Amino acid sequence: MLLNPKNPKQKVASSKISGFWGVEKFHGHFIPKFCVKVNVMVVHVDDVPFMHPHELDDQVLVQDVVGISTLWNWKYVKVVHN
Repeated sequence: MLLNPKNPKQKVASSKISGFWGVEKFHGHFIPKFCVKVNVMVVHVDDVPFMHPHELDDQVLVQDVVGISTLWNWKYVKVVHN
C-alpha cells in the first residue's frame, strides 16, 4: 500500500515494489535514496501528487500511473504480505 505523505493514515494506492534505490533505474536515472519503484495496480485516492513527478510523461498525480510505475518514498510504503 502507498500512503499519503501529507496524511500517512490515508491509503493512496495498492501497488507492488519492482525496484530499489541505488540498484535499478527509473526514466534513465538511478532511483534516489530511500525511494522504491512501485507498479501501481489500484488507486484509492486520485489526486495525491507524486514526490517525484515526471512532467514529460504527464505523470504528476497518482491517477496518472494506474497500470504503470512510479517512485515512492520508502517511509510511506506499507508492505502487506498475502
